[in-house]
Amino acid sequence: MKLPQISSARGSHWSAPLWLVGMAVILVLAPRLLNAEPADRILSIGGSVTEIVYALGEEDRLVARDTTSLYPEAATHLPDVGYIRALASEGVLSVQPTLIITEDGAGPPKR
Repeated sequence: MKLPQISSARGSHWSAPLWLVGMAVILVLAPRLLNAEPADRILSIGGSVTEIVYALGEEDRLVARDTTSLYPEAATHLPDVGYIRALASEGVLSVQPTLIITEDGAGPPKR
């Protein structure tokens, strides 16, 4: 019996059993992820992300922000971990976040 082939965008083929194993792993891990404790120490990286956290009324969970997070004014009173495109791990880890929310492109440039 020939197994069905699944093609990806890159053209590689996966056999059905490998795909089923992947789905089984997701089904096993999903309950653990759904029962996770809510993050109580959020690091916001990016001005728009910080604004959204405030708009959702979750600003009390913010522990720090990046340099581009200037609005609302209250955000400027949080510790600053650095510029969005030049983040250092020391600054990020110093605030001990349990969740980091970021805009696309954050961190040091890729080489």
